[in-house]
Amino acid sequence: MKTNPEKKLLVEGGYQDVRQEIYSQFQRGDKLSYLQKEQYCDIKYVLEGDMFPKVDRACMHASLENRAPFIDSEIVNLALNLPDYFKIQGNNKKYILKETFKDLLPPNTLHFSKKGFSVPIDYWFRNELKEELSTLLNETFIRQQGLFNYEYVSKLLDAHLNNKENNKGQLWNLFVFQKWYISKINL
Repeated sequence: MKTNPEKKLLVEGGYQDVRQEIYSQFQRGDKLSYLQKEQYCDIKYVLEGDMFPKVDRACMHASLENRAPFIDSEIVNLALNLPDYFKIQGNNKKYILKETFKDLLPPNTLHFSKKGFSVPIDYWFRNELKEELSTLLNETFIRQQGLFNYEYVSKLLDAHLNNKENNKGQLWNLFVFQKWYISKINL
């Protein structure tokens, strides 16, 4: 396995590779197709551990109630047990869903690509959040924490602030962690 950026980010001995656990979960369903195994891991790690909490927090923050009808347990079980050719045909994903509703929905709705909830974090880190980010990632604080490899953090930050690389993903993770960390030590 190649070296992960996360391994460079943490101090020596601070990294634990979780890919083996994910792979072992993937291997559990020996009678499942490759696609079904991917769907299981997607449900377990991406939806449950990432997407659902984000949507839930965003909705709660705006005092909204969110319901995702396709995650009803009966629908999920049905979808998981459908033959793969009903799910994907070539590049056509959600095949059976699109076929079912093709007479009811306009073509542009059926073929609309996914759009994430992107925000201009890369821009903010170079502008409005630059000072705060630099403070949270300053050498004294990073070394005092003893969690992160300052040399690597410094390279990430410098390359991003000087428009050499867009390191918004790793910097966002660091930013959020540092905000959380500070909130815990200031209790």
